[in-house]
Amino acid sequence: MERKENLTPLGENKLGIEIANSQLKQQSTVKIKGTLTSQIRKREETSPYYYAFVKLKGHGADLPVIFKVKNLDDPNNLVEPKLKKGNLVQLTGHYSNSDKNIRKSFTCSAYELISYE
Repeated sequence: MERKENLTPLGENKLGIEIANSQLKQQSTVKIKGTLTSQIRKREETSPYYYAFVKLKGHGADLPVIFKVKNLDDPNNLVEPKLKKGNLVQLTGHYSNSDKNIRKSFTCSAYELISYE
């Protein structure tokens, strides 16, 4: 198994050989359940996205969630999630894998409303 410090940002080792099991290329999809603790907001940057915070059972801090749910008719446009603060949701996506940011975040590609206040 390759050690992380031997990887380049492109998932290659120092010899330039691509590594099949590189964590940089593979992000496993997971489902999480939690309660939205903030409203959905839009962040305008080079690639705009929607975000909110979710409280997971048994965790102390709220988890930042980036919603990148694509429009089926136009995959270049993201769909604004129709969720409100206090909703219990199930989110499908992956956790961030950033060396720069200590705080984990979750990128959501699909969501399901379980219950609402």
